[in-house]
Amino acid sequence: MKKKWFLLVLISVILISGCTKITSVERSHKLKQIKVNKGVSGYLALFGGSINTNMYYCFYIVGENGSIVLKKVRYDKIEIYENENNNPYTKAIGRKVEYWGSKEDNYIYWDIWELHIPENSIIENFNVNLE
Repeated sequence: MKKKWFLLVLISVILISGCTKITSVERSHKLKQIKVNKGVSGYLALFGGSINTNMYYCFYIVGENGSIVLKKVRYDKIEIYENENNNPYTKAIGRKVEYWGSKEDNYIYWDIWELHIPENSIIENFNVNLE
């Protein structure tokens, strides 16, 4: 009896949400340039306000048709790897959610962006002065 209820609830949830399949997706692109954006935005009013201090990585990739595309990704979704390869590239890892009757890539949610850059690209600068 419990199995029947479970199956009935599961089928109902799938039918109501319209989600038919979730699959893993990976895409790689040639990386052109990286910049860290530490923008501060917000507003202040008479009795309070809000400040947004999210850090983003902005980078250009070469699209599938050869176009240059600007991407802006929050810092906690970026992983940077230094490789011996001198051809920097990105690898986006995400989930494709298919809905009833959908044939397009409009429902891809990118979870992690890997930025593969040449070795020794990151400059380590340590300052031990406690001023």
